[in-house]
Amino acid sequence: MSNAHHYHVTLLDVGSIVYELHYGLYAQNWWTIHSQENNRTIVPFRLYMRLMCLLNKQQFFVTVIQKEKNILHPGFICTSGNSSSGVQTSLSNAITIAYNTIFKTKTTFSGPAVIGLDQINITSQLLEDVYFIPIFLTLDKISIVISNIGDTDTYDGFISSLITAKGKNHDRYLIQQQIVNNKFILDFYKGTNLEFHYEDESALTVWKKAKILTKYNGTDLFGYLHSSVVQERLTKSMITYTSQHWHSIEKLNAVFDRHIKSRKLNMSSMLKWHSLFFNWLKEGHSIIQLDKVLQSIYLPTYQLQDKDICAWKAMLNACGCTNITPFTKDISQLEFWMRSKNPTIDRANLKKLYQNKMLDLNIIPPITITNSIEVNFWNAFKQSLNCNKSGPYNRTRILSIIVEKFAYLELQEKLQV
Repeated sequence: MSNAHHYHVTLLDVGSIVYELHYGLYAQNWWTIHSQENNRTIVPFRLYMRLMCLLNKQQFFVTVIQKEKNILHPGFICTSGNSSSGVQTSLSNAITIAYNTIFKTKTTFSGPAVIGLDQINITSQLLEDVYFIPIFLTLDKISIVISNIGDTDTYDGFISSLITAKGKNHDRYLIQQQIVNNKFILDFYKGTNLEFHYEDESALTVWKKAKILTKYNGTDLFGYLHSSVVQERLTKSMITYTSQHWHSIEKLNAVFDRHIKSRKLNMSSMLKWHSLFFNWLKEGHSIIQLDKVLQSIYLPTYQLQDKDICAWKAMLNACGCTNITPFTKDISQLEFWMRSKNPTIDRANLKKLYQNKMLDLNIIPPITITNSIEVNFWNAFKQSLNCNKSGPYNRTRILSIIVEKFAYLELQEKLQV
């Protein structure tokens, strides 16, 4: 019987999975392995996730942010009343500092346990829309993290990383290993600075160029042929597709059954959902705005729930799509997804548009299917408040936006003016 203490925890904000963080250069820092008895759970530290835990009958609030000095690393803040831990590298340290500041003790805490990572009601929410959980491998004392298993046919796009020392001074580097266009690549990083770059035709030969960890097989260091990775690739190949398969209703239905139909969602308000994929192909563009396309496949009277959006994100992932949103949810709720096999270029272009302030994040997309005057009115009213909160002379332009949504005769009839 386990003697582990179960804390009272409330998940206040689930936060966001951000590709550049959770599957990027320092992906290993954004996930935690929590082991209890025979169970091993890998859970993300989602950006801006926020939890409340009760310690000694007092509420403590834990938030995950990006560190200022290295935004690729997570930072943890624990607050209670006027007391704060400040930004800490360790979740456990953040909670311990905040608690001991208030109660003047030397108590230490296990951060993952305190925020409920041993409780299925918490972990299930944190993992709900996660399509791929990184694979953590161990080779002697070397920890290898697989953050992308790559294409299920060619391995293209495979990414793993490890940390080791190099040189006379035994400087520590994070080594990112990639397979790109049949090339095996090693990049040595100090912080975010690329210090060394090697590439060759195989894992064996590229590691020989690096001239470190020579007692290990380069293939083992890459990890791409490890049994856990092979099994994951087999699983993905059975249930995932790319946009090349979207013409097949049978294949789309298979993914739909697994990610949408299997969940307790409102199916009666859903319209012809296949049109999301068919129209995306027909229109020719690679990027969509998520809320806009989801609205188009539901009745206009239906309000999308978080569980609907999470389910559709999982399905889009399984259909070969990628979230390339260049900002976090604290800035805007908008999300942009693309259907290309290689999202690097489009992600970079979208990020550049955002940085140059060429993306209008205040846009509330119109609902494209509407048979209800009442729904149209309230959508126009909502759009007027969100899109033009402060117009000329600090006056909000509400009526003019609503008028644009209706015919003149219709307004005369309904408003009797």
